[in-house]
Amino acid sequence: IDVLAKVGGFELGAIAGLMLGAAASHSLTILDGFNSSAAALIALRLAPVLKDYLVPSHKAGEQGQHLILKELDFTPMMALNIKLGEAIGSSLVADILDAAIRAFKNIQKDLAAKELMADTIEKDVIPNIAITLTDKTFDYYTRTMPDLDKEAMERCQMRLDNLSKPIYSLGVIEQIAAQLSGITSNELPNDISKTLLFIGMKKEAALDKDQAAFIHSFATQTGAESIAAYLTGERTQMEAFEFGRLQGENISLGSQIMGLSLIDNDTALIDAMANMLCDIQGNLKLQPGTFMTQLPGEMQLIASAVLGAIIAATHNRTMIILGDRAVTALAGYAAQLVPEIQPFLLPIEPPLYHMAVKIPGITACIGMRLADAAIHIVNDMKTFSEAQVATANDGPGAGRQI
Repeated sequence: IDVLAKVGGFELGAIAGLMLGAAASHSLTILDGFNSSAAALIALRLAPVLKDYLVPSHKAGEQGQHLILKELDFTPMMALNIKLGEAIGSSLVADILDAAIRAFKNIQKDLAAKELMADTIEKDVIPNIAITLTDKTFDYYTRTMPDLDKEAMERCQMRLDNLSKPIYSLGVIEQIAAQLSGITSNELPNDISKTLLFIGMKKEAALDKDQAAFIHSFATQTGAESIAAYLTGERTQMEAFEFGRLQGENISLGSQIMGLSLIDNDTALIDAMANMLCDIQGNLKLQPGTFMTQLPGEMQLIASAVLGAIIAATHNRTMIILGDRAVTALAGYAAQLVPEIQPFLLPIEPPLYHMAVKIPGITACIGMRLADAAIHIVNDMKTFSEAQVATANDGPGAGRQI
């Protein structure tokens, strides 16, 4: 209280009191950026038990907030480099938590309802017939990969820079908006269709019904269709690549965003594959030219299908949201072999999101929600001129904000 009285503003005192009052009423407080983190530091010095009632939403762009989070031993859910405040990061996390609660309620549904949800997801199994290989090989895509539309990106960035906010203050959200504009050749990307693709090995055990209910609900709330594509062990690598290629090709013809995740009843297989491909920070362990040969046979098939889906979808100008560590690593190897696909990729974990969710597809859905936020901001937030607000003649926005 003494520190607050000497150097804190009235607003920090009010926020600290709000956190304490919310905790007393058994309510959660989602921290936003620098200011709310500073208030949390004050409140926690008064009542350390408050820590159990706080959720740090994101790692902001201010160094001071990073120091506070370290002092409080908090790991934020997201790292978006937002420097604006105004509850943007905490609103995103509140939206995610709300979707998770709704999805959890679906686990309580009866077995018939959950089986229907599982059937909705498990749509596509590799046909039990020989796959016809086409001339659309890895080399074909390497030679014909498109570029992003730089003119659309520049027009989008100009609008982002002139939104009524400090320039570059929305961090990753602005980057996603510009990326989508380049992919769609539209300076104001809108009406984006989304599909969530799962790739895995066909097992005797069906998809866990509780997981299916959770995945189906979370994806539906995100506005995404869900497709699970299963391989069988008798296939060759070329057939697996072709199968994945067909999935990516078909999805990208109707969707501008494709979330991609591995699926298996035993997440240990996915974790083992990720650990073979990369370290916990996402750094690749193997050589791009030979990584496939160092994977066990089943993993080689999964990797081949994932590469096929990524290559085909990016070739058709679709953003790929990478939904787990293994898929992110495989995309990293693919990007080293075909650098042109890199601008179409959006890795989520570990760079932007830090929750280590084990349920397949959820991380990809969170990436889709970030894309939705980017679309909303670039389309619906007013520029200085639209809001009839004067711009500053100095600072980082001088000459750019008009």
